[in-house]
Amino acid sequence: MESFLEFQTTAVRMLFAQTETMVDSWATISMRIPVLIEDGLRGQISSETQAMVSEKVIATTEGAIGASQAGARLALNFLSGRLYSRDVPHRLMHVMDAAAKPARKRVRSNALRLTGRRDQAARSMNI
Repeated sequence: MESFLEFQTTAVRMLFAQTETMVDSWATISMRIPVLIEDGLRGQISSETQAMVSEKVIATTEGAIGASQAGARLALNFLSGRLYSRDVPHRLMHVMDAAAKPARKRVRSNALRLTGRRDQAARSMNI
């Protein structure tokens, strides 16, 4: 059985992760809009735009697989009698987290790369 404190900790962690993803999404979109406009004016699709689209498909697929696996674990625990009703909300948050994790990872990486913060982060960590 998971404690209420674990549930709250997971909820707060997910809240902060989603907030960070929202800010990183704004940064990424603001850096990509000029590229999309330029593509439209030239009538050609740049490699950045192609990468942007393909990574969305990949992240969506990975998220669906992660959510399916987490959902299957949830179902197996339920069917085996190892899941109590009080644990369901916390376990469902694990399913949601597994679905969102690949997209969060890519959004963060793109924001750091497009804004130049990746280099700053690496320098601050002495990488």
